[in-house]
Amino acid sequence: MTGSAQKQSVAFIGLGHMGLPIAIHVLKAGFPLVVWNRTPQKAEPLVASGATLAKSPGEAASGADIVISSLMDDNAVLSITTGRSGILSGLRPCAIHIGASTVSPGLSDKLERLHQKKRRTTSPAPFSGAHRQPRLDN
Repeated sequence: MTGSAQKQSVAFIGLGHMGLPIAIHVLKAGFPLVVWNRTPQKAEPLVASGATLAKSPGEAASGADIVISSLMDDNAVLSITTGRSGILSGLRPCAIHIGASTVSPGLSDKLERLHQKKRRTTSPAPFSGAHRQPRLDN
């Protein structure tokens, strides 16, 4: 973060059933938001409201102070985090990757080791359940 009055920048990876509502709340709270989703069309409402669409998870992570990923399963999380243009390829040393996906304990341990190997920080924070779908127009 460059100044005390400036909000931290957020990247959100995965705009599915759980991710989209969270990303909407982040954007409505006024945080600079970069998004990425395997299906880019899911990002259109966020982009229309001020978010930036990244070309890859790594690109999204490269300018963010906080990276939040909300993905379907262990395989998706591993590939999106460690792939050639994955989150770890762009995650800066001072940034944190918050994993909001529900994954196996084994994958949580593996992700921790992978982040530590690159001297990066991760924190598992799986969410469950959604109350009401937020809207961007209110």
